[in-house]
Amino acid sequence: MTKNPAHSTPKSNHQIAQMRLHYFEQQRDHMIDIIRRLVEIESPSDNKQAVDRCSAFAAEEFAALGGRAQFHRVADFGNHLQVDFPGETQQKPVLLLGHYDTVYPLGTLTTMPCRLGNGRLWGPGVLDMKSGIALMMYAIRGLQEWNGQLPRPVTVLLVSDEEVGSDTSRAITEDQIRSLEAFVENGNTLLITGLTGFYDPHARAWPLAGFPLARITGADLKEVHFISPDVELTLKEPSVTLPSHLWISSIDNHSAQAAGERDGEVTATIRKTANGGTLIWIPSPVDIGAWLRGTEPLASYLQSIFASALDAEQFRFPKPQPGCLMRVLKAGNASLSVVTNGGDSPLKCEVQHPDGLNDQKLWGDTPAHRGATAIYSLPPRGTAVTLWQ
Repeated sequence: MTKNPAHSTPKSNHQIAQMRLHYFEQQRDHMIDIIRRLVEIESPSDNKQAVDRCSAFAAEEFAALGGRAQFHRVADFGNHLQVDFPGETQQKPVLLLGHYDTVYPLGTLTTMPCRLGNGRLWGPGVLDMKSGIALMMYAIRGLQEWNGQLPRPVTVLLVSDEEVGSDTSRAITEDQIRSLEAFVENGNTLLITGLTGFYDPHARAWPLAGFPLARITGADLKEVHFISPDVELTLKEPSVTLPSHLWISSIDNHSAQAAGERDGEVTATIRKTANGGTLIWIPSPVDIGAWLRGTEPLASYLQSIFASALDAEQFRFPKPQPGCLMRVLKAGNASLSVVTNGGDSPLKCEVQHPDGLNDQKLWGDTPAHRGATAIYSLPPRGTAVTLWQ
């Protein structure tokens, strides 16, 4: 896909949000059509053939977006679907987790047909969660159209047995959890936000014995509180108020430290490991709240919680520089920096480096120097590779 030229000129957060909203309004009829097609492929948890038909349709749609689809075969339930999308960077993938099985028995469509009325879409599985699958597709499609490709890799994992306890998909999910657990235990910082739990059709939190996320959060999901479209979530460490959206989730805390509370309920936790790792859990849609109502509070919060990790890096950006991307490879006393302009306009990227190093251009621009700061002048989508010794 090619990048939409309408998005190449720098715009304010409000303008970007309005353009994104307009994009999805334009896609509404197509999204409704995809949801309708998913709903009309009935997929009760206990009917493997029906669920597999739904997963095959979803796989085709994700593959049409450039994803690499693979099935995790299951004998007694439907197959689980994993779709991997490449990204512009080599970061760990974002995981979009969902399911295509429903609680409705085969034949429900005869008495509950999929229909559109009064601004709502009705039908078995519309809410839980075939609309969510369609939103995954169109979020990926939108990012591809706006950026030319996904900013980072994305993995979509759709399971077939969520409504009956996720027994056959647990091993796959736990494999993803183990990689996150190792990341934190090795001294890194991980922030988890959004809808991270199990829910029933009435959007109540569903405590699940052995829920694997509890291993790394030190806590379980307790309840979902629907409040209003504009919700404020206050945290204690550091003190910050983040804009959420629609609801706030409360937490049943076991071994973590409470980082945020509302009306006597824990709404955010921090768990620190013996090796210096940190996991912050905010099971509320602060990311959507930031997208809709301003990114500054969330950006400041992220900068504060990752400050120590950033300060420890020998090569780093001394200040936020939208469009500037960097990767550093180290071998012994030598380092290789790859600095890229991710935008469509010329850009200067400043990189702070250790004193006393000699630099050698291997590709692209030779940086100018101001003390311990290298200044790269990069053309649109340009890259500079520098060897430091």
